[in-house]
Amino acid sequence: MPYLPSFGAYIRYGVGALLTFLVGRALIRWLNGYLARKQQEQAAPQEQRQHTIRYEKALQSLARSQCPSCERSLPRREGVLPNYCMHCGLQLQHDCSQCGALHYACFPYCPSCGKPA
Repeated sequence: MPYLPSFGAYIRYGVGALLTFLVGRALIRWLNGYLARKQQEQAAPQEQRQHTIRYEKALQSLARSQCPSCERSLPRREGVLPNYCMHCGLQLQHDCSQCGALHYACFPYCPSCGKPA
């Protein structure tokens, strides 16, 4: 009887390659969907974008010096964040209309006088 090679290794390599292809394809589709959602979010008006960002997420992002909308890093000048994100244009800080204090645009109330935003 002639020698028959073991095909177990070929099957394992084939299954591994197929799984790598399928997982990679699914990951690329998910990343393309994420990019499309971010582009659609950035095309929305300023007020709508500020209201769709969760308050807790905004505070965490601003503490890490990141934009809450596009999640890119923001440079601090003398320890202060800029008023607008240079990447997506989201307003990050503004002056209170009653007391004039500068605060984050994601705050529902002014931290100085308590006036609703």
